[in-house]
Amino acid sequence: YALQQCLQEKEGKQQKKLLRSVFHEKLFFKTDEYQDKHSVIRFMADNIVNLNFADDSFTDSVLKREAMSSTCFFDTFAIPHAIEMNAQKTMLCVLLSEKGILWDNIKIHIVLMIAVQQKDRKKFMKIYSTIIQALWDKEKAAKLLKSQTLQEFMEKLLKLIETNIDNPELNIQMMCSELAMSRTLLY
Repeated sequence: YALQQCLQEKEGKQQKKLLRSVFHEKLFFKTDEYQDKHSVIRFMADNIVNLNFADDSFTDSVLKREAMSSTCFFDTFAIPHAIEMNAQKTMLCVLLSEKGILWDNIKIHIVLMIAVQQKDRKKFMKIYSTIIQALWDKEKAAKLLKSQTLQEFMEKLLKLIETNIDNPELNIQMMCSELAMSRTLLY
């Protein structure tokens, strides 16, 4: 048991370090200006492109990926990302909406767009699964929505990750089963 706890603590520290490295103050938005997934995707992707974290093809790639299969999870949040992993730097863009965003006929309040650099493919998979594990519970995800700043958002997200790191029921296999999709489709 002590060894398992030690390994979980180590993994928790690694996840925190990884997440801190992919956030940027200029990629955090709390707004009700956008009500549908296409306008949100365009807004967020354009901000990533404008900060030179991805090239001009990024927005279309994210829209194409979303058309293939929704990136909305548990009717709570979405994690849109491009088909290609050709970003200049792996980054996360956050958009929180109190009023909500219509995403495939479901109103969600949290969107986390990921731009991925090719060399960070494993990093992307880790970030992706970590976020899904942290936000699977609607009540816990709702706590993030109250964040006013990126710092506050990160602190709350890291607490959620800490809470869920020792939950053996929460793994990618379980999520794939719950969502009735393959691991490949999930990513």
